[in-house]
Amino acid sequence: ANGGAGVRRLTRAQARALAPNVDVPAALHLPSTGIVDAAGLTQALARQAEAAGATVLTSFEVVDIQARGGAFEVTGRRGGREETFAADTLVNAAGLHCDTVARMVDPDVDAEVVALRGEYCRFNRRRRPDVWLNGLNVYPVPEWLDVLGAPARMVGVHLTPTFAMARDGRVAVGAAVTVGPEFVRVSERADYERGRKPPEFFLGRARRYFPSLELADLELDFAGIMVHLAGAKDFVIRRERRHAGCVHLLGIDSPGLTSSLAIARRVRALLLG
Repeated sequence: ANGGAGVRRLTRAQARALAPNVDVPAALHLPSTGIVDAAGLTQALARQAEAAGATVLTSFEVVDIQARGGAFEVTGRRGGREETFAADTLVNAAGLHCDTVARMVDPDVDAEVVALRGEYCRFNRRRRPDVWLNGLNVYPVPEWLDVLGAPARMVGVHLTPTFAMARDGRVAVGAAVTVGPEFVRVSERADYERGRKPPEFFLGRARRYFPSLELADLELDFAGIMVHLAGAKDFVIRRERRHAGCVHLLGIDSPGLTSSLAIARRVRALLLG
């Protein structure tokens, strides 16, 4: 119904033919989906931006923005000193700090970011035949989860293959498979570790559709912090109400990375419209 390319419904037997250790009553196969190297994608986009004349500043902490006569003065700290530059256009895509940056432009912006920590485990798909995966993403049907006291449909704990370096130097699907995420609200936006859920939790969620997984297969993996905009059910992408040359991207949570190029086209249309 949503126009996905080549999507087809699978029986239990058809699903097991694709992923022998996945045991489900039925499934959808989406052959056009896959994984991407997020860091590599970001670096490629930065190179293209620089080739088009942009300057990319890293480790640049924005500390103040002043709107003056239709333009903006942006001040940041880098390498122990402050630098200020002027801009005719400002796109606030500051992720976890989008609310802070928005209030630098307009102190009356009503946006509150809540930090959600996404926690993961992992296993080695080559550990034994019972946990072999054929390099496919495996997602359960979205379920109702409690997010900040309100019900929300989220995909929950799923299986995602990861990249590794092949013997011939190529990047290829490797042995590690992530199991997650489980989202936990944290009070500090850089809290990656306190009170993390144990592997037993992830085992219980994954075994509903991947029954051969055992506790000994799992080890704790990375955690990341996702932005969630309190009171919002979707991304908020809008022009600044007082300054037409500014667009705010607020609460760009998952699937923000997947949507990044479409978001860019939307921002461009707002600025040119």
